[in-house]
Amino acid sequence: MVNVLDVIKEFTLNSREIGSDLVIAFIIIVIGIFIGKFVKLVLNRFLGRLKVDKLFKFGTVEVGLTIIKWAIYLFFISFAIQQLKIPYLSNGFIESLAIIPRSIGAFIVIIAGFLFGKYLKDNITQANKEWSLLGHISFYFFLYLSFIISIQLIFFSNAFLISWISLILTSFFLLFLVLKNRK
Repeated sequence: MVNVLDVIKEFTLNSREIGSDLVIAFIIIVIGIFIGKFVKLVLNRFLGRLKVDKLFKFGTVEVGLTIIKWAIYLFFISFAIQQLKIPYLSNGFIESLAIIPRSIGAFIVIIAGFLFGKYLKDNITQANKEWSLLGHISFYFFLYLSFIISIQLIFFSNAFLISWISLILTSFFLLFLVLKNRK
């Protein structure tokens, strides 16, 4: 038969462990908040010195910094949830949060493809006015390539989804080019 003292003792031991896990999780979240705010502050000052605000309009830099700050917050929140050792919550939450860093990386790839394509287009057009078509082709090629790479970054574990989204994106991209260059 189960003794009442054994039940109380087991509950006390479990609550101590849960309490210590809660304290550790809370400390992890607080550290994550401080790190997120610090990273945003440092990047804001760095980008301010580079005068990136002049390149990107409509508060795009501030939005990007806020996304980076929240990505850091969510990373530390998922780490804190792992510390709590709640199996159903931690596994599902971490899997759903894994898309955020990949999305930020995909966004950076798209911006880099746009900037590189624009750079090539401008330089080719300035070098020879007759080659402006080649400049436009290179711009759209690098833009398309950056979108395909970003799709592979976001959905890297699902080849079926990558294939279909790439096919749909290619169709829309070709349709856009045909409609844009229709005379």
